Amino acid sequence: MRRVRPLLAPALALAVAACGGSGYVNERRVDYGQARAMPELEVPPPLAAPDASQAAALPPDAGVAAAYELAGVRVRRAGTYRWLEVEAPPAEVWGRVRAFLTEQGLAIAHEEPALGILETEWAENRASIRGGFLYRILPKLYSTNTRDRYRVRLEPGERPGTTLVFLTHYGAEEVIEGARGNRDIGTGRWVMRPRDPELEAEMLVRLMAALGQPRQAAEAALAAAGDEAVAVEVEGGSLRLGAEPDRAWRLLGLALDRGGFVVEARDAEARTYLVRPAAPVLPGGGGLLARLGLGRGERAQGPYRLAVLSAEGGSRVVITAADGGPAPDEEAAALARRIAGALR
Repeated sequence: MRRVRPLLAPALALAVAACGGSGYVNERRVDYGQARAMPELEVPPPLAAPDASQAAALPPDAGVAAAYELAGVRVRRAGTYRWLEVEAPPAEVWGRVRAFLTEQGLAIAHEEPALGILETEWAENRASIRGGFLYRILPKLYSTNTRDRYRVRLEPGERPGTTLVFLTHYGAEEVIEGARGNRDIGTGRWVMRPRDPELEAEMLVRLMAALGQPRQAAEAALAAAGDEAVAVEVEGGSLRLGAEPDRAWRLLGLALDRGGFVVEARDAEARTYLVRPAAPVLPGGGGLLARLGLGRGERAQGPYRLAVLSAEGGSRVVITAADGGPAPDEEAAALARRIAGALR
C-alpha cells in the first residue's frame, strides 16, 4: 500500500482536527499536476522528413495480435506490450506527443529527435493522496513515497504516413531505513519499483484522447486488444525468439525501452541496434552520465551491437562489440539475460 506522509508533523495534526475524520479523496488514477499551456513547438529537423526505408516492414500475418482501430489510431498488442499506430507522419505526431506529456504535468528531461525518444522527469502522482481541509489549501505539505517517469518512442509505421508510438513506465519508491520509534523517523532511500501496466494503459488512453479519440472508445479498444506470448530463450551471449525477424526486431526495441538501455543508433533495414546498458536513474540521481556510471568514476560498458537474424523457428539476437567483433562472453551473457527479463 502506498504511504502518504505529511512533510510536517504538525500539519498532520491540524489536518485531522480540521477534517474531523472525513478526508477528501481524489478519484483520478493519475494526477501529476495542473495542465500547463505550452508554446507552439517546432518540429525537430530529424523528424521533418522521415525515411520510410527505416520502417520495419511487418507483414499482416506476422503473428502480432489483431489490431483494434479507432478513427486515425490503432491499438497494437503482442504479449504484454501495447502500442499505438497513428495515421499521421512522425513530424506531426512528435509535437502532439510532446505537448501531451507537458499537459499532463510531466516535464521533459531528455529528448532525441533523431531516435524519436522523449523521456520525462520523475513526477509525483498526487491522485493517491488523501487529505482534508488543510490539504485543499496547502497541498504541498503532503507527499507520497512513489514517483513515476515515462519514456515515449516514435518510429515510422509500416505503412507510409503512419507512426508507431511506444510508451513505457518506470517507477521509484522511497523506503525508510533506521527508524526507531516516533522520535527517530529514519532516513529515506529511493529504489526502483516494478513498471505499472495500469499506469501505462491509462496514459495510452489519455494519449488517444489527446489525439482526438473519445475516452470511452479508447478504453474499449485498449481492453479489446488480444494477447499473444512470445517464446524467449537465452543461449549464452545470444537470444532466440519465437517470432519472425521483423517482429522480433520491433519487440527487441520494446525490451530495450523496458530495460532502460541507452540506444545510440538503430537501423531498421539491417535490424540492428547500438546500445549501452544503463543503471536506473533514481529521483535526484542525475542524468545520462549517472546512468552510464561515469559520475562514479566507473567505465561505461559497451556500446554493443544487437543484430536480429533469421533462425529456424523464429529469430536469433546476436550480441557483438560495436564493430561487429566478439563481445566479452560474460558481458554478452549478462546483456542477453537482462534483455530476456524485459521481454518476459
